[in-house]
Amino acid sequence: MSSGNQKKGKGPTRLTFSDTTPSWYKRAWKGVMPRIQQYAKFAGVHVKEIHVHWHEDTRRNQCSLGEELGGKITLCTHPTDEDTIIHEVAHVAVDGQHNEEWARLFVKMANHFLPKYKAATAIYDAWKSYKSIAKVCPNPLEQYEAQE
Repeated sequence: MSSGNQKKGKGPTRLTFSDTTPSWYKRAWKGVMPRIQQYAKFAGVHVKEIHVHWHEDTRRNQCSLGEELGGKITLCTHPTDEDTIIHEVAHVAVDGQHNEEWARLFVKMANHFLPKYKAATAIYDAWKSYKSIAKVCPNPLEQYEAQE
């Protein structure tokens, strides 16, 4: 769920974890926070909190990769999953679920922050799931190949 437009708000983004999260995993996420701040600045928003779930056995994980509500992002993914993080930061900036405005921002952020192939793959994965991506980026892999 998205509340969008959390442009107001000051202060640092809080980073919180599930109770059983090991310290090594917390350290890995702390290293990601500067990038998340860059994504938020680019989108013109303030992310109030990043809450990270930890699951010892990922095969039993029933969580979605990410959710956003009221400027708080909950992630159940790895700190290297930048496309999911970008996806959720775009939700902070845009009202509504996976609409064309969100899709434009997601595509713009992916292309800005991710290496070409990783951006094309992230956009293609979203293209398969969300009709709004297809409206703003008709064929992301073809677009990538044209850049080569």
